[in-house]
Amino acid sequence: MKKLTLPKPATDLWTPARDIIHEIPTPEEAPHPIRPHIAGGSALAARWNHRASTDIDTVFPGRVSLTDLIENDPRNILERLGGTPDVLDHRIIVIDYPNGSIDLAAIDPGPPLGQADTLVDGRIETVLSNAQILRGKLQRAHDLNARDVFDIAVAAKEDPAALATALTDTPPTSCSGRARATASNPTSSPTRPSTPSTPTATSASRSTSTARTSSSPRPSAPARSRSRPTTGATRLPPSPSPDSLASTRPPWLMPRP
Repeated sequence: MKKLTLPKPATDLWTPARDIIHEIPTPEEAPHPIRPHIAGGSALAARWNHRASTDIDTVFPGRVSLTDLIENDPRNILERLGGTPDVLDHRIIVIDYPNGSIDLAAIDPGPPLGQADTLVDGRIETVLSNAQILRGKLQRAHDLNARDVFDIAVAAKEDPAALATALTDTPPTSCSGRARATASNPTSSPTRPSTPSTPTATSASRSTSTARTSSSPRPSAPARSRSRPTTGATRLPPSPSPDSLASTRPPWLMPRP
């Protein structure tokens, strides 16, 4: 069994709260017991040791709501956890402490498989896989914080296979195009399409063409029709001939014989 040591101050939050969190009851309609799963950046930080963590994310797969902890809880879970509970909606409760927070969420991880029992700070806990945690971050790409962005960047080096799995399992509408392109090939920059070369008259134009080719490719503008006048241009009448000018002069401007 793998072992994990949560980074500080997350471990200081989890150690006194874990027994109480495990008392959160399974709803009567659930077909099997529901245990809390450790998720989020704290688990990634424990595996990669790349940053500190001030919050603990726990999810409860199979639950559709956490309202029973608010409305009628004979165990007084939230009161015993201390801190200041903040009910974001019927599925998510964030408990704030002076040194961090504990997030409780009735969410099913995806992909559905990957979580595993792990010895966390001396106790057996179920922890989500890297791919499941990264998918959760990519799924809320519109609302990522600095820690999430850093975790995704580090994942490209520490576990690119998990990042690719998370990307594949993330709906396209939930992940930005830039994040999707980066995660699909995290170890190298995307291949740029070749730009057809055009003959140039001077060395200056050649250097300009090279600079444009090295930058990000731009779509070529449609060819302009030769017969179409330039927008805003004024067509001038043809210059009159001297004979025509002479025939149009008034009599008093005509030269004397």
